[in-house]
Amino acid sequence: MKRTICLIITFFCAILTSSCTVPTSCVAFGPGTQDYRYDVGNGYILVRSSAHEIRVVPKGGWQNDNVTIPPKVVEIAWNDTYVIAKQLGLKKANPDAPNSSYKIPDENKVNYWILNTIERQRYGPYTEDEFTEKLIEFELTDLILKDVGGCQGCQGEGVSGGRFSGVSGGRFS
Repeated sequence: MKRTICLIITFFCAILTSSCTVPTSCVAFGPGTQDYRYDVGNGYILVRSSAHEIRVVPKGGWQNDNVTIPPKVVEIAWNDTYVIAKQLGLKKANPDAPNSSYKIPDENKVNYWILNTIERQRYGPYTEDEFTEKLIEFELTDLILKDVGGCQGCQGEGVSGGRFSGVSGGRFS
């Protein structure tokens, strides 16, 4: 009996601690291989927790969504005070399945956001034209939106000081 229990425990421990070479052939725990997070300044991070759940959030959590940039963030730039982002809204992948919660990007719902990371104040959503006007008003025309996937899969490698290697002032180079 003891031997059987030991074999079962050993078997499950081996499964849980084995490295999976084919992601779909094992039970996944924790972040996926394509998930990442990186510092965008003043206690904020960009987090990718799934293919479409990419958002900007405070590091220590939040009580109010007004201090976040909702998913799916597709482009981002930042400086010492502001984070700017382009975001695609999400829609139900299968509207005919009421119990399905899986969402996909809605290419027709494009929003732009400005987040003051010091005051923890979010502005938006804006259309592209409104966003351009706000960039001038906030004196942020030097920030250039770039694809968030610049660090996709690096999982902390190649990151220096919480920013991408080769990044100047929080912007991608």
